[in-house]
Amino acid sequence: MMAIEEIDFGELVVCDFCDKHFSKDSPETGGMLFSGHATCPECTERMMPNIDRYHERNYIQQVCPPDVKFHIFVMELRAGNNKVTIFSGDDAKKAIDDRFNEGEI
Repeated sequence: MMAIEEIDFGELVVCDFCDKHFSKDSPETGGMLFSGHATCPECTERMMPNIDRYHERNYIQQVCPPDVKFHIFVMELRAGNNKVTIFSGDDAKKAIDDRFNEGEI
């Protein structure tokens, strides 16, 4: 598997749906982990009606407690690994298939 690039976001958290950035000083609380995706409080609120409509609550893996900052919630979920790895086309498919087969997704 050939990684093209690895990006370490350091202390920056990015919502996987709207790409909004959250720093350790961001005051926003709430959010969730939906099907492996960090979902900010705004996207969580926007998505919940459709999640309920399509009976997809089982894809909500964790919910950020209302008194916890979204940034802290995501950083704790990632346990220090705040990197994104970019693969080439065929390698990306293999990486996804491997992760799926190992139960990571």
